[in-house]
Amino acid sequence: MEIIVKIEAPGLMEALLAIAEQMQTHNALQAGQPAPTRPVTASPLEIVGTPVYASPVAPPIAPPVQSAPVAPPVQPAPVVPAPVPTVVPPTYTQQDMAMACVQLMDLKGQPRIVEIMSQFGVQALTQLDKAQYNALAQVLRNEGVNI
Repeated sequence: MEIIVKIEAPGLMEALLAIAEQMQTHNALQAGQPAPTRPVTASPLEIVGTPVYASPVAPPIAPPVQSAPVAPPVQPAPVVPAPVPTVVPPTYTQQDMAMACVQLMDLKGQPRIVEIMSQFGVQALTQLDKAQYNALAQVLRNEGVNI
């Protein structure tokens, strides 16, 4: 079997010749001899002989790697929602309610105050239970009173 290798690379031969010349000069100077004066010339390469084929080589078998013990996955702590701050409703006095009713009377007149008091089952603020002051304050806010 004959194998022919042909390499075509423009400028490759000149580059190889320049390298060969530099190597000859370097080797001669290292040996204490004068640098050669004749240029290196190229000759066509000819490979004669029987090709040698490498036998397949099995990849090296790496020794088994002993892995470190694996810890069980860490369970994240359960997320506990932050407690919602409880809104403590303001505490109103009878005087606060009276001032708010005066504002409503200025805005919508006395008949509207009489209607609201009747919704709470009373005829006057003095008859309203203090536990209902927050509900009355909400009604007054809905009517436009600043309380």
